[in-house]
Amino acid sequence: MGQTITLYRVSLDGQRDLIAFLGEQDAQTYSTILFSGYDQYMILESETDIEDIKGEYTYTICDDLGEIPFDIVFIRDKKIRNVFILTLMFAMAGLSIENYDLTAARNLLTQLSSDLDNLGTDDIPLSYIQKQAAKLRSVAMA
Repeated sequence: MGQTITLYRVSLDGQRDLIAFLGEQDAQTYSTILFSGYDQYMILESETDIEDIKGEYTYTICDDLGEIPFDIVFIRDKKIRNVFILTLMFAMAGLSIENYDLTAARNLLTQLSSDLDNLGTDDIPLSYIQKQAAKLRSVAMA
């Protein structure tokens, strides 16, 4: 058996995507950020072998900053990936997306989607997200 990771299946309004986090706190934090203000969400937890799911989930966020690179998030849908990364960028920048109006947030999401497509990979490095968060923070401080 290969390396295992704890998976959290996040469900909202019947829409379900699988997200793998390092721990329960990460899952709770992300779910709270993403789903605050919406209907109730549910997190189901399970252990699985990483190799079993790699083929099923197109997009990953991989931690390239640690000593041993590993995937921390597996995402099936591109829109969910984009929202997740935008949410993560705001969290890393110490900002709240709630401070942006809907149009500004949509524009950021559209730009991010284009930038991610231009990377030419479905495995997004955490270091890239950190750089984008730093840019976001510097723009917000200006």
